[in-house]
Amino acid sequence: MKKEIFFKEFREEHREIRDLLFDMITSFGAHDFEKSGALLERLDVLTGPHFRYEEEALYPALIQVYGEQYINKLLTDHDLAIARAKKLSSMIGAASKEKDDITDCINTVRSILPHVSDCEGLSIMVEKFDDGIVDSICKSMEEARAANLPLIKWSETARARKPLQIT
Repeated sequence: MKKEIFFKEFREEHREIRDLLFDMITSFGAHDFEKSGALLERLDVLTGPHFRYEEEALYPALIQVYGEQYINKLLTDHDLAIARAKKLSSMIGAASKEKDDITDCINTVRSILPHVSDCEGLSIMVEKFDDGIVDSICKSMEEARAANLPLIKWSETARARKPLQIT
């Protein structure tokens, strides 16, 4: 995979994630829990490989730029996004669809959005990397896509970090 293709696909993935999150906010607001569930399933499928190559190749490569503290923050953002996806799944399946529950669902989705924009900005740093580092990130991207583990399954079976539980 060439550098230009990586940047294009990385940006497109973030846009698709952003759009899914916005669509989820809209569907929760419309009390369309069936659509919310379908969007969450799509998000699960898309973000599994995406989070995986970020954690296995991109973030380690970015330690040289940002240091370990910021990379730990990005990993914690992933921990929280995974926990929030699980929370949303259980909320969508719950019998109660009270106004407070809907507001909680919308706020949970909104809490994921800042990571999407933060992560999108990482690409301008990767532009400065040697081709070999970018090739390694691309290889990890291709391997994660080939494994095609959805986010929740990946987090529970193959991810190096332990899952968080939130309420």
